[in-house]
Amino acid sequence: MGRLKLTLRALTSVCLLSSVGCSGFEPVRDDGGTRDDADARVVVVDSNPGGIFSFGMCCKGNAECKSGLCASIAGGVLYCTEHCQRTPDSCPPGFVCGEKSALCEPPDRRASICSSDIQLARAPRLVGQCCGKDDDCASGLCYDNGRAWRFCSRPCTASTPCPTNLGCDNAGTCAPGPNDLCSW
Repeated sequence: MGRLKLTLRALTSVCLLSSVGCSGFEPVRDDGGTRDDADARVVVVDSNPGGIFSFGMCCKGNAECKSGLCASIAGGVLYCTEHCQRTPDSCPPGFVCGEKSALCEPPDRRASICSSDIQLARAPRLVGQCCGKDDDCASGLCYDNGRAWRFCSRPCTASTPCPTNLGCDNAGTCAPGPNDLCSW
């Protein structure tokens, strides 16, 4: 019960501070417009620290982000963000502190940050790690197996088995288990 109160209190504080309102996964403009509006403000989905995804990575909800802040920008793109001090250097390079939201956001709110160089600058990624495109992976293969996540893979056979915690799927590529997510 104490954690629920703390989470609700934190979410309420973020909503009050942001002055843009909270509306689930939909970014909302000050005039009531919705997600397809180019100048939509960043809206916090919810806050609950403890996830595994770092700043700038795509997310589906707060539980996935280390900061506990999964936010949405124009077009419905969700990404892990963090609070900022409204000073020029309070956000990572390539991001600015939102004037109303006090959250780090891309300067162009129409940017597709989850597949941009901002997020994927840490490449090359290893087999089993999340990716957006083939160039992100040391193996050169970013595999989409039809689930929500794309991950770095490589061909596998009986003589070239996959790394620990990955299996060789029917397509002959190394893949996480059916209930596993890729790792960052």
